[in-house]
Amino acid sequence: MSGKSSVMALLKAANEALKVGDVERARESSAQAIDAGADVYEAWVMHGKVLAACGDGNGAIEAYEKAVGMRADHPAAYRGLREAFSAAGDIPGLSRTLERLIEIYTATGDQEKVVEFLREAHDVVYEAKDWTRAYSTASALRAEPSAGDDVRSFALGRACEAALEIRDARARIAGQAAVDALRATTIASKADEDAARASGERAALGVDDDFTANLFDTLRAWSSADGTSVSFDARAHMAIFARLDARLNAALSITSSGALNVKTCARELLVEANSLLERFGDNVMNFVAPVALEIVSALEIGLDVEEEGWDADVDEKDVDDDVATELVRRCHAFKANAIANAWLALRDTRRSGAFAYSCRPPNPPQDAKGLLAEDVRDALIAALTANDASVGGKASLALGWLALAESMLVGGERVDMHASQASSTAIKIVAGDLDSTALPKTSRRCAIVNAEAMMRSGAFKAAASAFETLEGPRAMRGTATCAEHAHPPDYARALDVLASAAEAFPNCPRVRVELGWLLMIAGPIEQQCEALSILERACGAVTDEALSTSTPADACARLGIARWRAA
Repeated sequence: MSGKSSVMALLKAANEALKVGDVERARESSAQAIDAGADVYEAWVMHGKVLAACGDGNGAIEAYEKAVGMRADHPAAYRGLREAFSAAGDIPGLSRTLERLIEIYTATGDQEKVVEFLREAHDVVYEAKDWTRAYSTASALRAEPSAGDDVRSFALGRACEAALEIRDARARIAGQAAVDALRATTIASKADEDAARASGERAALGVDDDFTANLFDTLRAWSSADGTSVSFDARAHMAIFARLDARLNAALSITSSGALNVKTCARELLVEANSLLERFGDNVMNFVAPVALEIVSALEIGLDVEEEGWDADVDEKDVDDDVATELVRRCHAFKANAIANAWLALRDTRRSGAFAYSCRPPNPPQDAKGLLAEDVRDALIAALTANDASVGGKASLALGWLALAESMLVGGERVDMHASQASSTAIKIVAGDLDSTALPKTSRRCAIVNAEAMMRSGAFKAAASAFETLEGPRAMRGTATCAEHAHPPDYARALDVLASAAEAFPNCPRVRVELGWLLMIAGPIEQQCEALSILERACGAVTDEALSTSTPADACARLGIARWRAA
């Protein structure tokens, strides 16, 4: 009998002995087979099988690994290692072995075995709470074409669970790092540490690397697949929302790298918020309500024109304006928010309207356009000065201070709060806590309102300096008003600025009203007819017809006085 034949005969004898439970005879036969053919792959596989049956786990592993060294592309030794590592509770070894079996069966095209071992590999790391590998194996199982719908659905759910665990672990690490950084620079209170930890954890949700993006793609796929479910799971269903919220917060932050587009982040968050509200209703309102004003602030709704309505040079309305405004309205109805209440009040009246210093009444009527009711104003001031994070983020606070300042330009200043204070605070927040380059309209609006607040308090020189750094019809009107109230009045400069503004912004009636009025009261007598003509065109006056109801009262009054003077 040849050497190979004798080895195979010994292996057969060892196998038969194992079948009848005679492990000692099996061990003797396998040992003889090893002596006769130490370079035979099958001999080492059988030797490992016999040693495992004898309870020698380490010896079995050594024998199987010897066989693997001879034929790394054959599954028999790996299947033996799989059993040995499983019996020993060696999770890393078992995982490595299963991965190798998956590779071998993938190469041979045995998809049924691939699915079987993928499922087993996933279960192993899932039970061990190795979430990174649990995620990768579940994702691979989900992507396997031969897996059935039930298997893929199971894999998607497991991938989602693993993704959430990875997300939370990363957030905890980032939160602790933020606390450690704080402790390294100061003696912080527990409240400060909690705030730093929360900030760090939130920032981690918005990290933009490939792995994180893949995690959230999986979460989004799970959410879509779970679309018929009416059972709300805050941790899973709010995961995408939390990430989009973190991305918007990162885009707005003064530490932003500029890689994230604020408007895009806000629109994505708006879509997700409305999708969740449509699906789960008020169950998600406590999560959505705190960010509604942040979305409005990021989209800079109502800040894209000089003065809305009759005073606008252009009135371009973003398609998201109504959607975002309705979200704020719905959230405010669910849980009252003083900033939202004031913003909506001004929004419904087209914000503050025109600020015309020369015709500003010292005590405006309670129903004056853009004037907040006293109770709304007082609630807004209380919310803004409470240092309570629940009222909104930094962008929401800036919007609230700006709304308060704009209302106080019309009237309603308190002894302890003036328009200049409110607008200055808005500027500090935008410049000190937010990325002002990402909010250009807000930054400009704050500067305009602050300059007008200076003018309202009589600081014309400081206001003039501020207006000269700004562009647009509203700033040019402010410059002209400051020149008009200089000591002595510089009417020539005021008229020149207004004439330039009227030429540059022909669709802004307010500029032409100011020009016509100043030309009437301070221009040469021979230009009174021209002044009247400018006023009439600005007000849309037509012979024998009443003025439009949309024409502001102050413009109508000026036109009436001009007609009387020219008569």
